Amino acid sequence: GEAGRVHFYATHLDTGEPLDGSVTFSVRDGGLLAGVLTDPREEILGAQVLDDGVYRQGFVFQNTGKYIINVSFEAGGAPYSIDFPIQVGSSSALGPMGGAVLLIVIILLGVNLAQRKRVARARIKAGQDERRSGQ
Repeated sequence: GEAGRVHFYATHLDTGEPLDGSVTFSVRDGGLLAGVLTDPREEILGAQVLDDGVYRQGFVFQNTGKYIINVSFEAGGAPYSIDFPIQVGSSSALGPMGGAVLLIVIILLGVNLAQRKRVARARIKAGQDERRSGQ
């Protein structure tokens, strides 16, 4: 619910001249399963003109999460599009790598527990077979 602002600065590689013209800012969901579980459409934030060498776009997001900001413009007659991720609000402490590690640990614990049960059953069966053969 708090206001944020994106600043975009672009110059020509050869001449160093700043980009001059209009730049359009849009946003889409950038979470792990973006476009699969969520609406893949982009929402236009606005179109801005150069202001003191920088393009500035304000925004307010109501929901926390990961988003992709897209900046699109034309230069030299060619269209350009640049995506960059932003995090709105606090991020999950676990994260994708932490989730993967947690999943691997749970799988390893499950396999270890299953192996222990298998070994215990084999020992019980061997003991029963030994008693039967000793009678």
